[in-house]
Amino acid sequence: MKLSPCQKAFNIGQAWRRAQRITHPMSFSRYKIIETLKNWSDYPTELRNIGLCASGVSAACFALRHCVREDKSKWLKKLPECMVHDFSRNCVEVLYALHGDGVPKPTIDALELMVKAQVPRLISLGEQARLESKHDWQRLCKSLAQGKGCAVTEFVDEMQTLVALVVDQIRISVPEGCDDPSSQPGR
Repeated sequence: MKLSPCQKAFNIGQAWRRAQRITHPMSFSRYKIIETLKNWSDYPTELRNIGLCASGVSAACFALRHCVREDKSKWLKKLPECMVHDFSRNCVEVLYALHGDGVPKPTIDALELMVKAQVPRLISLGEQARLESKHDWQRLCKSLAQGKGCAVTEFVDEMQTLVALVVDQIRISVPEGCDDPSSQPGR
């Protein structure tokens, strides 16, 4: 069976992190998960600006941060693959190292189960978003400008929501006084 581009991107991120884990295991990983969420934080605004820019709103074209007006469609087509790659590499495959951040093992196990259960659905949704970005550009841009009504916005929202949930669970589970990894003994 041929793998979808989003599944390939996920597998590449996973393989990279697993190879790194052999030679350079992570002592802690909360920062990687939070960094991923922060990197994605302005994607909804970027999607809206792409839709508005394509509709002729020049201020939206100048507000683009991840692409320029000429390559907005290319950026959008690659977005699902990039997000599943980052999700695999910097969230799914680093959960094991949360012990170094003070997260209890039962919480890590529960997070791993929860996240891994969502992977097939998110890859599928990412693939839908990727395909949507290749067809009916005008309809897609109209939906993006409205901030809803398309697989792309749903995919970005679902990815952000899951990673935010992981970050929230980490914050809840870390004992008081262990918020800063550098304050832990041995750091």
